[in-house]
Amino acid sequence: MELKLLPSYLKYAYLDSKQQLPVIIANNLTKEKHKKAIGWKLSDLPSINPSICMHRILMEEDIKPIRQ
Repeated sequence: MELKLLPSYLKYAYLDSKQQLPVIIANNLTKEKHKKAIGWKLSDLPSINPSICMHRILMEEDIKPIRQ
């Protein structure tokens, strides 16, 4: 992925460990503000309802799951 050059007061932060989901944040954030802006895990984002963020696969009870 090719990213654009940013002004000195901005920087890229990544939402994943593979650095494939970039977001732009202020370059002068403290560690605490950076953590609040990006979030490290779902529990760091108290205003987000976990049921919205979780993926659920609905299955019928009489069907046996298979791996393909």
